[in-house]
Amino acid sequence: MFRYEGHDPLGILLICALATACSFSDGTVVVRRTQGSQAESALVDFSRRLESGVFRRANPQYDFGTTGASEILVEGFSAPERHGSSEFTWAISKQAQIRLHVFDDDSEWIHFAARPFVIGQDHDQVVSVHLNESTVGSVTLPRGDFTEYSLPIPRGALTFGDNIITFNFSYAEAPNPLFFPSATETRTLAAAFDYIEITSDPQAGNETTRRAAGPERSWSGTTDKISLPSNSEIIFPIRVPRAAAIEFGLERRGGDPTNSVRGEIGLRTQGLDIDEEVFFEGDLDGGPWRADLSAWEGEQISLVFRAVGGGDTEEIAWVGPRLFGDVGIMNTTTNVVLIILDTFRADHLGSYGGAAKTVNIDRLATSGVRFEQVYSHIPITVPSHGSIFTSQLPTEHGALNNNSILSDAHTTLAELMRDAYRTTAGFVSLGVLRRHVGVAQGFDQYHDGFQADWWKNAQEMNEQLVPWLQEDRSEPFFLFAHYSDPHEPYAPPNRQYPTFVASYEGQVVGEFVADGTTTQIKLEISSGISELTLTAGSHYLGKSVQLSNLRSQNPESLVTCTKGCRERAPRPSVTAFVTSFPATILIDRADDAPVSSYVRFQASEVLSNQQARERYREEVEYLDTAVGQLLAAIEAADTHNDTMVILTADHGEELGEHGAFGHVTRLYEPAIRVPLLISWPGRLPAGEVISAPVSHIDLLPTIVDLLELDDTERRSGQSLRPLLDGVGEAFSARAVVAETFRPESARDRRALIADGFKLILTPQDSRTELYDLGHDPGEIKNISTQDPQMISSLSRILRTQITRAEANATKSEEQALTDEQIQRLRSLGYVR
Repeated sequence: MFRYEGHDPLGILLICALATACSFSDGTVVVRRTQGSQAESALVDFSRRLESGVFRRANPQYDFGTTGASEILVEGFSAPERHGSSEFTWAISKQAQIRLHVFDDDSEWIHFAARPFVIGQDHDQVVSVHLNESTVGSVTLPRGDFTEYSLPIPRGALTFGDNIITFNFSYAEAPNPLFFPSATETRTLAAAFDYIEITSDPQAGNETTRRAAGPERSWSGTTDKISLPSNSEIIFPIRVPRAAAIEFGLERRGGDPTNSVRGEIGLRTQGLDIDEEVFFEGDLDGGPWRADLSAWEGEQISLVFRAVGGGDTEEIAWVGPRLFGDVGIMNTTTNVVLIILDTFRADHLGSYGGAAKTVNIDRLATSGVRFEQVYSHIPITVPSHGSIFTSQLPTEHGALNNNSILSDAHTTLAELMRDAYRTTAGFVSLGVLRRHVGVAQGFDQYHDGFQADWWKNAQEMNEQLVPWLQEDRSEPFFLFAHYSDPHEPYAPPNRQYPTFVASYEGQVVGEFVADGTTTQIKLEISSGISELTLTAGSHYLGKSVQLSNLRSQNPESLVTCTKGCRERAPRPSVTAFVTSFPATILIDRADDAPVSSYVRFQASEVLSNQQARERYREEVEYLDTAVGQLLAAIEAADTHNDTMVILTADHGEELGEHGAFGHVTRLYEPAIRVPLLISWPGRLPAGEVISAPVSHIDLLPTIVDLLELDDTERRSGQSLRPLLDGVGEAFSARAVVAETFRPESARDRRALIADGFKLILTPQDSRTELYDLGHDPGEIKNISTQDPQMISSLSRILRTQITRAEANATKSEEQALTDEQIQRLRSLGYVR
């Protein structure tokens, strides 16, 4: 860590604390006492950006009871369980691993308590213990209750940070049916564990110092301090500017003053689990200090603030931790708001000639620039967001469907915003955009919690968004706000819907609303066959009701709608029934014992095509009101009158123009033509309309260009700034590629829009479509047989674009879906 040419670092800190100014260096980072930097403007105030930090407590010990944190268990362990007063976790394979995070790499002992699964008198359970790449030792687990073991750690085996402990067992067997045919336990078992710890104490089982480790975010902060409990750290990713320095003070607070809690600051050049350079440590109050980070100019690093040692009541307060530096011409002051409307057709906005009353969004168009001809590259939510955030075609970024994962190999728009010293926050209204699909990378905060349904309406979104905008913040922000109200089911919240009464075995259990949301009916389900009856409610309205995704929470209870129901065609892969009530849901429970569980389904009105179009328009108008509320909150929060607002949609929606309703399977204009508005008062012209064809991949380069940001990644789009600046001749209009893929789409399809024509290819059907969009905007007349020369020209361009995309493609990765997740995707119309 420190290299001080023979001087003791803590002694130097003591001298510096008593002096008015001094400095020291570890050979790379110069740290000096300073009088403050009031004349400078901080790029990052870490105490105001706690949400962007990754908080971790040291967990050199782990309690295998029910309060344990399962993410510490790497592999080979069951869930924690309790039997009477005993709590433990089973190792369920011949190898099991656990990860412990250690700040004190001078610890010398591993202690643990375990008991074996016994399979016979002639079989002893022997376990060998390994720490990282080193062998620690072996023990034989005696039969009976838990026994404690202590093993010395070989020199050099323990590392600072994460350590993997591996247990290898001589056997792991299942009680049923190999040894005890009557047993109900079917897991493979090796041994049960009570606790494990890494410590400097050669004595095992110090119950007073052992505690369950967990992911709790137990730091605290004020407007100028970050308080860390003993043996914890918080990690901030930053891009290092020119002439970079961090400034900070240090306070030790609470607990016994004789305890030795100290503060450390480390610098990591990549990841969270690598060796770091600690350039500051101190165990007394002092500061402000200033550390020179200019040696890492331009690099992506992580700064680590840490509290080491001391007792459980000790904590370190980092006072005024801030980053300073020179960013050149980069704009680090403008707020950026990206509003993405899901399943939102451009032609329904008033400013695009639509019949819906959209006064708020139209007012945004009047205040900025409206792009007349804008295309999404894919009519599926996750890959479309992937294109917006990476400026790459779906084939390039590799996320092709809603169960795809956008690779973290990409540098996203949110990451660029964070590197430009903005607080980043994302709020999403559809479950397909949960953080694990990769769209969340780069966001300090990402709000993706859902209840029974995988969507939130606009009012629910604003209940999160508006308070966030009202928070006191001194730094610029990047806000991503996602709304999905036009998405099916078409059920605007501001109208009345049919109600129905549910009765189980003759007893009324509640009245429910057929508004498209998930109906959850909690039942004490009997063994054998029982009936849940649905009858017309107090506001039945005489409408037919569709019951979709009918299922039971309990897998041993099968449900189906029998009397009063008919299966809904033409989508047999989706469990859907239509009823006019009364209807009977049959529950068949094979297990002998009754169970408390839920029966779930989506209940919605059966709509004619015309009614569905009217409801879609109503949803657009409802959403416009919510967007107006958001824009008002943005204006109120914009104390510096410097906010750029961008509004677009991920894709559109077919409303029966080319067959069925929906969006994932076709590449006609209703599914891929979207709005795009960019408003930046005082910086961009107001009321400007641009007719040149553009697409989603152009958004990121445009934002980068307007804000003068640094971006060294390869992008496929181009900046729209020449069009915004009125220099149209400097903008080279390009052909636009659109794609859709199986299994969500019925067919793989690709399209090219160029020179007023659209080519659509469906290889599986050997189908070619060509439309003259200028004369046939509704894409009614396929003229592919009339203009083979145009087909040849557009096909060649499309082939060139796709070949280039495939050459640069990131490998596709898909998530494993549970049955419940599949049902939720079905409720959104995504699973075929």
